[in-house]
Amino acid sequence: MPTIPVEIGKGYMEMQIKVVVDRKRINPDTKVPEVKGVCHVLAGERELIHEYFISGPWGKGALPFGKYSLKWVQPKIEEAFKLCGFGWFGYLEPQFDTDRSELGIHPDGGEYIGTLGCVGLKFKTNDFNKKFYNFLMEGLKLGDIEVEVIDASKKAE
Repeated sequence: MPTIPVEIGKGYMEMQIKVVVDRKRINPDTKVPEVKGVCHVLAGERELIHEYFISGPWGKGALPFGKYSLKWVQPKIEEAFKLCGFGWFGYLEPQFDTDRSELGIHPDGGEYIGTLGCVGLKFKTNDFNKKFYNFLMEGLKLGDIEVEVIDASKKAE
């Protein structure tokens, strides 16, 4: 799947998202896998924005490693998707066989820390939350955005 060109200064750059997992564990309270790391939004080699994330430790736990397609993003009013006053959800479609469904990317809001397997972003300010959302919305104007969830402890192949 091609990455999405995003206008940056003069010309267009390809937009993609790299979700880099650098910490994995079984949550001692829920006994469910969770991962943490940094989610990077890139245009070519240039990083547009990044944010820390958590996936799990609820439901079936952390999302599986692999490639996804970000299909759409929309505002949400539910507290689980809101952080710093603004909520949204982006649908991630796995590009591999899995029994997981309804995975996405969104602010990690609500009463409990973590997600049911989505990429839960840990924004500190509403401005940064909206900026991240706006980058995704701009990229999606031209089609799906490639998302790759990778394990930082594995060597690149």
